[in-house]
Amino acid sequence: MERARVIELATVAACFVVVCGLAGLAGDPDDPIVFEPLATVDETENYTFTLRDSADAILERFQGPPGSEYRRADLASYLLAGRRLLSHQDFEAAYIPYWPPGMAFLTAAVVGVFGPERYVFDMVLVSVLLWAFALTMMYWALRPRGRARFAVFAFLAALWALPALRTFNFGFGSLMSEASSTAFFVVYVAMVAGGLWRRSFVTIALAGVPLAIATYLRVFFEIGAWFLVLLPAVGVLVVALLVQLYRHTPIGALARELWPLKNRRTPIPWLVRAGAAMVVALVLMHGLIAPWRVYRKAHFGSTQLTNFKTGYIWGWAWEPTEKLPWYHQTGNTACVVDPKLCKVIRENKDDLTGDHIRNTSVMTLLSKPKPWLTHKLKNFNWIWIGRDWNTIAKRPVLAIEGFLLLLFGAFGLVALGSRAVRSRDVNAGFLFLLTLGFVLMNAAIFTLFQYEWRYTQSLRTLMFIAPLLAYGCRIWSPSTSGSD
Repeated sequence: MERARVIELATVAACFVVVCGLAGLAGDPDDPIVFEPLATVDETENYTFTLRDSADAILERFQGPPGSEYRRADLASYLLAGRRLLSHQDFEAAYIPYWPPGMAFLTAAVVGVFGPERYVFDMVLVSVLLWAFALTMMYWALRPRGRARFAVFAFLAALWALPALRTFNFGFGSLMSEASSTAFFVVYVAMVAGGLWRRSFVTIALAGVPLAIATYLRVFFEIGAWFLVLLPAVGVLVVALLVQLYRHTPIGALARELWPLKNRRTPIPWLVRAGAAMVVALVLMHGLIAPWRVYRKAHFGSTQLTNFKTGYIWGWAWEPTEKLPWYHQTGNTACVVDPKLCKVIRENKDDLTGDHIRNTSVMTLLSKPKPWLTHKLKNFNWIWIGRDWNTIAKRPVLAIEGFLLLLFGAFGLVALGSRAVRSRDVNAGFLFLLTLGFVLMNAAIFTLFQYEWRYTQSLRTLMFIAPLLAYGCRIWSPSTSGSD
């Protein structure tokens, strides 16, 4: 990488540190930090904290009662596990079933280096630095020139003009897993995009590293990996096979007569190399999380990253609405669409296995798809904006943010898809499948299970940067190669 480019990236990184620092730390340190977007202290359903609060203050408010210390709030569980690592160099059995170790190691590092007195401030500062790194990586991937440098920087910095994303990532999200894991997710996207545009097999393959870190922080990305990595890889390899059939087989000759293509120069070698690099990234990601699987197998008899049982995962589907936590809106859709069956299941729940509950939930969806999906869509605001419609009406900026993210995501997908088809742009096809796959995964989870607003942080961030992915495919020449 040339010296001028290094200086430019260092300058951009410093500027992003300032921007993220202003977004996360510029407010009054005594102002209460709330969970719900733009909620007041009187409106929130949760305890609050401030930038001045210590680790002890967080545990006092959020730790569970004796015997259930790890089962009240995630942010307290991570902190408890981090302290356990510092004092005993191991994990308590109560922590292991529910979370991967990433946040425990992060909290241990923060408390071990900076002490517990300014715990909240220190965790937000870590989020500031991680997000500055993630946005710098996105800038590196695009490698804008001339005046476009300022436009790209301004667009990325404008992420924090969105109040819900800003206040959560530099608030509750900093003490939970969403802020740090989403930052590494953005690094993954940047490395894949940058590797595609530079035609760098190594860069794409090494994208498995930030994806593994994101998975250590939040197990959600273990599922996401199959959509973020394998779907694009399989998709382009299938396209490569179809192109070869089109060019070199008797059936292809007939197809050429019926559907002649003006531009037949689809770069098959790069298609195959890029697909193979994505597979390597997936293997690398699973290789990096394998030590935790080995640890869990040795100590708890399971290689799964977490041990949530089938009955627990599907159990919310049959809870009455009055017993549903406020953040699990639509989690009981099965109960809403079939209240008679819901009553039967609740009366016999102790005699039903997790498989019975799961199968009954799926059959209810298949037999009543319209009311099921209608109920989900009516409550879409809860997972995309995080507030009820009355509150959104009083704070229209939340509706504007939600609409803009949907608009950006739709524009990015359409631009990537059309470029992949019209220009035979392999890279655009890759990024289209990556983005679409992540959208479909989130849609499937939202359709089947309870889905909290905080779970959409990574998807909403991807929607924001989707237009930049399309822009990058446009400014990078298909013949560009090498790295910088």
